[in-house]
Amino acid sequence: MAGGAKRSALRRKNKHNAQEAAPTPKRSLDAKRKLDIIGMMMMVLALLLLLAFVSHSHADETVADVGMVDFLRLFGGDPEIQARADTTSNWLGLFGAIIANFFINITVGYFSIAFPILLMLWGWSIFRRRDLRTLAYYTNYSLVLVLLLSAFLGLLRLISWMPDISVSWSGNIGDFVAGLISRLIGTTGGIIIIFATIVILAVVAVDYDIQASLDRVRNGWRWVMDRIGGKATTLQAAFQTEREALASELRESPAASSVDAPPAVVKSKKTASAKGDVPEPSPVVLQPLQRQTQVSIARPWSADAPSDVPSYAVDDAGTPRSNGTISRDAIDGLREIFGPAPDAAAAAGPVAASTGAGSTASAKAAGEATERVREKNGATPRLTDHGSDTLKAAKHDPPKDDPDIAADIPLSSVMLNEHERKAVQQAVARKVMQSEADEDIDSINQKLAKTRLEYTMPPPDLLDPQRSGSTVSDAELRLKADQVKEKLAVFGIGITSISVAPGPVVTLFELVPDSSVKISKIVSLADDLALALAARGIRIIAPIPGKSAVGIEIPNNQPEIVGFRSVVTSPEFQRSRHKLTLGMGKSINGTVVCDDLAKMPHLLIAGATGSGKSVGINVMITSLLYRMRPQDVKFVMIDPKKIELAQYRGLNRHFLAVCADIDEEIITDPANAVIVLKSLELEMDMRYTKLAKAGVRHVDDYNEKVKTGQLRDSETLKHYQLPCIVVIIDELADLMITAAREVEEPIARLAQLARAVGIHLVVATQRPSVDVITGVIKANFPARVAFQVASRIDSRTVLDTQGAEQLLGNGDMLFVPGGHPKPVRIQNAYLSTAEVERVVEFISEQQGFQRPYTLPSVRALQKTKSRDETEGFDDLVYEAARLIVRHQQGSVSLLQRRLKIGYSRAARIVDQLETVGIVGPYDGSKARQVMVEDESTLESILQEL
Repeated sequence: MAGGAKRSALRRKNKHNAQEAAPTPKRSLDAKRKLDIIGMMMMVLALLLLLAFVSHSHADETVADVGMVDFLRLFGGDPEIQARADTTSNWLGLFGAIIANFFINITVGYFSIAFPILLMLWGWSIFRRRDLRTLAYYTNYSLVLVLLLSAFLGLLRLISWMPDISVSWSGNIGDFVAGLISRLIGTTGGIIIIFATIVILAVVAVDYDIQASLDRVRNGWRWVMDRIGGKATTLQAAFQTEREALASELRESPAASSVDAPPAVVKSKKTASAKGDVPEPSPVVLQPLQRQTQVSIARPWSADAPSDVPSYAVDDAGTPRSNGTISRDAIDGLREIFGPAPDAAAAAGPVAASTGAGSTASAKAAGEATERVREKNGATPRLTDHGSDTLKAAKHDPPKDDPDIAADIPLSSVMLNEHERKAVQQAVARKVMQSEADEDIDSINQKLAKTRLEYTMPPPDLLDPQRSGSTVSDAELRLKADQVKEKLAVFGIGITSISVAPGPVVTLFELVPDSSVKISKIVSLADDLALALAARGIRIIAPIPGKSAVGIEIPNNQPEIVGFRSVVTSPEFQRSRHKLTLGMGKSINGTVVCDDLAKMPHLLIAGATGSGKSVGINVMITSLLYRMRPQDVKFVMIDPKKIELAQYRGLNRHFLAVCADIDEEIITDPANAVIVLKSLELEMDMRYTKLAKAGVRHVDDYNEKVKTGQLRDSETLKHYQLPCIVVIIDELADLMITAAREVEEPIARLAQLARAVGIHLVVATQRPSVDVITGVIKANFPARVAFQVASRIDSRTVLDTQGAEQLLGNGDMLFVPGGHPKPVRIQNAYLSTAEVERVVEFISEQQGFQRPYTLPSVRALQKTKSRDETEGFDDLVYEAARLIVRHQQGSVSLLQRRLKIGYSRAARIVDQLETVGIVGPYDGSKARQVMVEDESTLESILQEL
């Protein structure tokens, strides 16, 4: 009996274990579908309520005074209810009038509009699987705030001398609450109490710290008054003078040059003495652990260095550069439009002399002629507003009534209006293209490479001056260090010393814990520290690479805006020896961070909408414009959003590279983006052929051989200086949606092979998912930048680690240089659209190339291949081409039905049409894309076969 009982118990136990071990079924598709339906129904209901509330009128109140039972009589054809329904002006009819009357007059008045808004937010959050806890938090605040507002207006209705306020503003509930409060503490006291409660509730809902909110209001008012009173310039000048005096004192100080004294400590003491702060005390005794903990604050040298540095108005030999003159082709275009000058020799003389004494004489003649034009016409020449030494000519038409003056004006000094300038450019372009129609692209680029421009680098004066940001005080830093130590002490974590490195937006606290403390225990307290410091979010680095310390990054209460001018004028940027210098911004300790795109060699950028991704791309492009000459770098810009990179269209004659197959300078069409990426593949292959013929492994070695004249041209290969090509793709996700296969393949191939030939990719996306940043693309982008993202999964997709979801936005980013194990936190510089436009305008007004750098033609290669295969074309290929273009459907089944042929022959015809560019490549089970839009274009293609 005992053995049987044991066996029964054992069977029951095994059965119980088997039930527990059984896998829990996942949420079925029906459950997800139910949530989608619930969310959509809530949004539709919210929209209907909102329409009913918006269209409510007092005329419908008498009509809507019916019950729901009476409303149902409408379906029985009751004439009274039907008459009320006909006279209703509500957008939802009688039912909308009843609902609006109930919520507005019976509940809380016009503030009932919060109900459909909250319902819409709940439905959207359920539909998008958002976290509902935060929404529930703000929903409670909103409902209480609505009740208080309706009661406040109900109290105003009780004041006799107030204008008559309709009951629709407060509702019956608001009047009821107002009556209770009025009987308890009176009408006046109730108004004061409810108004104060509303203000406190609104402040607490936005920010727990009321004092911080008041400080923000006070600082905002102070900033407005400073802007109105014109005090910003005075403060900037005073701050600049103080920094120069401090820098001079530091350079002359014997302690600053001492080898034994740490530089950070010396600078910290000098900063305190120069600014009049309390001198830094010796180690501070913090009470929670009853021990001495040393708190040291190290401020960066770059924060005290002067920011005004001479511009780059010198060439490689050290001689000043001057603006160039208009080329002879441009002069011919001018003469075609305006006719020949009265004295051609006088007009051509200054143009022919472009260097040396001729250039000086030209400038002098231009100045004298411009002055005479000004005196005769009463016009004032416009001086440059960029701070350079070059005088821009007056913007007026050449005088036709004074031949003497017209003969003395060099054509290079005539500033045309927009219409005339476009006409000149079109005339010159037609002439150049006609003269070079029989030349290949390699010969055209060779001519461009041999052209020498008189080019002036953009000066820093084009950029807005650095705003005098608020420096974090030592008292605030010590207070936060004390709070961190106290919070860790509560959990039994001892801290030996704390080092503080204040930055423009975030401050790094380096903690040296006791030897018995586990690092993982500090990492788990991130949320507790954020709560104790009332911070928007903190990031813990455990441990700091290369140090036996734990880093805690805490946002500053008043962040500083890092201007791009402070990066450009910094010694780190100007003295950089990088080939393609990118000014990334300022690090967490305030020093300027620069890196070399040529060594990355490609960069992947990801960030949510509004995190600063587009500004970061503008900063990188402008960094190259401030460092490179037009002969050394070219840009290929792909902008599916059509607005982010449109401002760089003015660089077409200087820095842009174009494809011969498309008519866009800034690529916006996804189909054109596929073509230009394939053209870049051909450019890469052509460059590798040249490197192989020259016997070198890198484009720098090839250019050095070309420069020293060691290479000789052949009939099929021409040697010239190859510029670096930087490919900017502003939104990869849009391209992957429209043409994933056609885009991924060339990007992956360029990322794998294009480094040695000087082609570099900068790819950005706002949706860092695995279907956009695929494994093939991700593996070839070792350098990555992550702005603020939505989740930890997105952060891991970009950086292979979390942390980007805790960033603050507005340019706060994590940068992973190639070969580095952990990301570096950087505050990206801010560059406004107006600054970019000024830089582009400054460059576009200078002498440019006759035509942009041209990439190989993809269609020409396809035509060449098709000519080789023409003999094997099917007899029905012409009829099939017309049939496909007419129906705009490149499917094999269409040819089978219409031409009455078999599958094999129809598929072979479609492949032949692909070789001539009529249909696109194979895309699985989908019909092929038709590349020709009309039959007239098709006939021109067929005639060439």
